[in-house]
Amino acid sequence: MTDPAPRDAARRQNAEPWGECWRHEPFSAPRREAPLVTWNDASQKGEKPAFCAPSQCSAVATPGLTSDSGVRQAPFSAACALGVFDGFHRGHQCLLSELKADAAAAGVPAWVITFDRDPDELFVGEGRLNKLMTDADRLRHLARSGVDGVFVVPFGKELANMAPDCFCDTVLASLIAPHSIHVGTGFRYGAQAAGTTASLASWVKARGGRLCEHHLFDEDGEPVSATRIRSELRRGHVADAARLLTRPFYLRGTVVAGRGAGTALGIPTANLRPDLSPSVLSEGVYAAYVFLDNRCLRAAVSVGAPTTFGINEPAIEPHLLDFDEDIYGKEVVISFVSFLRPMRTFKDATELQRVVSANIAWVRENL
Repeated sequence: MTDPAPRDAARRQNAEPWGECWRHEPFSAPRREAPLVTWNDASQKGEKPAFCAPSQCSAVATPGLTSDSGVRQAPFSAACALGVFDGFHRGHQCLLSELKADAAAAGVPAWVITFDRDPDELFVGEGRLNKLMTDADRLRHLARSGVDGVFVVPFGKELANMAPDCFCDTVLASLIAPHSIHVGTGFRYGAQAAGTTASLASWVKARGGRLCEHHLFDEDGEPVSATRIRSELRRGHVADAARLLTRPFYLRGTVVAGRGAGTALGIPTANLRPDLSPSVLSEGVYAAYVFLDNRCLRAAVSVGAPTTFGINEPAIEPHLLDFDEDIYGKEVVISFVSFLRPMRTFKDATELQRVVSANIAWVRENL
């Protein structure tokens, strides 16, 4: 198999528009964060919506702020975007740019309506969906996108079984009086995805607004989508995925006790318990940056089952260059830069040490 690392490295060094963000931890740059508001069927119960600070992002936004914070009490006139926004990729960013321009021209606030989790997770099971980021990170990216606020709708069986017209009349109508609603092409909603852009446009029009359906930003002649980005990641094309995301793909997780096999070979690794399923990535060894306690460290990261040791369970194990500290229990972020090689079973420890040492040398020279 041809090693794609040189290709990824050349593109990263010569053609990437984000430059130094490879070395910056997610959310490290200061930016205004809009409030997150949990939908609680306020219009039906006569209650105020629940508010939370963006830094307290969680699967369901935690009440923290009140309407005294300057956020209007729903429902109110607004332009809004509706969707899941997994990965918050280039297409989503372009859609929200159109939303904000529309809202500014009309003199109304720009809001996002999303869910506390990807609806598909209800059907395939928690932790089994190949999401591009955690729900907490997704909500925080939305909060930092320049919109005026984000409505977070808890998604459960009741909502999943709600007919499209009921979803609009019960959820959307309790949140906004729509000036406009912005969605991606082919947007579906409601039980069994029976709602279409045509039915949503009819609902919005009946309330004096309009539906804006957007073709998400085309890259290389193809639409940008979470599905396309997952496909790139499954092939090890992390630089191509980064272009579509406008930032490197990263995994967040906690360092836990491992087998100690790397230490015995003189190449110690950390063992990561990730917040996302690692199956979104192709198994292999990657060059990466690891963010720990506000530090940026270079790493060679193994993703997959270490079959050389007779283990078939997948693992994520970064070897941190020039690093020797106890980091058990620490949260780290791994930002993937280049795919170095596929996983393989070595005939003995000597061969493993030789190949892994070459991977580490590549990281040292190129990152």
